[in-house]
Amino acid sequence: MKIEISETDRHERELTRKQADLLRASQLVGITQVHGSRTRWTLTAKRKVGVARVGDIELWITPKLPIKRLLFMLDFAHKRQGWLPDEAKVGEADGLVSTVATLLVTQVDRALSQGPLQGYRHVDEQSYVLRGRVQTAAHIQLHHGTTSRLDVTHDDLVTDTVENRILLSTIRKVLDLPRVDEGVRLRLAAHQAQLTRVCSPIRGPRLPVWTPGKPNLRYQPALRLAELIWRSCSPEYGSGGVEVNGFLFQLDQVFEDFVCLALKELLEQRHGGRASLQHTMPLDDPRSVGLRPDLMWRDETRTGVVDAKYMVDRSNPRTELFQMLAYCTVLGTRTGHLIYAGGSEHADRRRIVNSDITVVSHSLRLDTQPAEVLEQLTAIADEIAGQ
Repeated sequence: MKIEISETDRHERELTRKQADLLRASQLVGITQVHGSRTRWTLTAKRKVGVARVGDIELWITPKLPIKRLLFMLDFAHKRQGWLPDEAKVGEADGLVSTVATLLVTQVDRALSQGPLQGYRHVDEQSYVLRGRVQTAAHIQLHHGTTSRLDVTHDDLVTDTVENRILLSTIRKVLDLPRVDEGVRLRLAAHQAQLTRVCSPIRGPRLPVWTPGKPNLRYQPALRLAELIWRSCSPEYGSGGVEVNGFLFQLDQVFEDFVCLALKELLEQRHGGRASLQHTMPLDDPRSVGLRPDLMWRDETRTGVVDAKYMVDRSNPRTELFQMLAYCTVLGTRTGHLIYAGGSEHADRRRIVNSDITVVSHSLRLDTQPAEVLEQLTAIADEIAGQ
């Protein structure tokens, strides 16, 4: 069964009780039974987008953001590693999975344009042919000079490198995803054939470590994108151990990473001082309760504090106000900043009664060009530093 819902809309669907229980346990969607019906259920997304298989259900969650903005934030949050080229043509109609697959095949095209990367592998073996150098001590100890085979050690030039293993394993993952454009699928299959001599498949939830350097320079954008895809394809487990397989992005984490990294760079470049991400500080004297704002910035005379919120009920921001009040109290600053995705273009200022603390709520419009998004953040950074 295929179910497609939007990140922001409610979707009504016929489901069995077992299917409803699996979706609830997956924690990917909110699910409630339609009043008066035994088989109809209302589904709402819960901050993740992409595709996932839960039991016999193929669940598609489409983002409210334009896909090109989501990819821009991902690229920025991953320190602009080059996997999203400036000339990338991102078609909204293609969908998130197909778009990422197109980016992957573009980068793999470039990585393999001169053939698969080769590396040396150290080999100790017995051979009738002299290769490398003879292991004299081992040969005498084991064979006493009575055999015609030689114990040799040498280096082989092979394509079974960590970089090629990462590319091959990621290509296989993407080929298993649904709704990948057929032309892209054929190109990925051709690259898979190029890597047939890679004989060490990757097992487990994590990719092996690779070291950036001059030899693998042409591979690096493809490898960075492969890391992102691998993390997004790692199996997840909901309540009760329900396994969720697919390709999913956690949007609130993407938004928070992007906003905080961009503000950190802007504050330090434009205003000096030093910005810290996820800085832990105590709330009470026994230091038993900790606080961890998304971003804290300080110079010799000023302090700024920021929390980024992708999706929240802004009509009742009680939790966010309490949280920011605690940050400002501990840091001794009079202004705290909340940054939300979308909403009013004007900042909302709330003065906390019986205090000199003001909480400023900013709305970041993400449906504009990347340069305009960064301009909005520049204005916020200037306000933080000028408070």
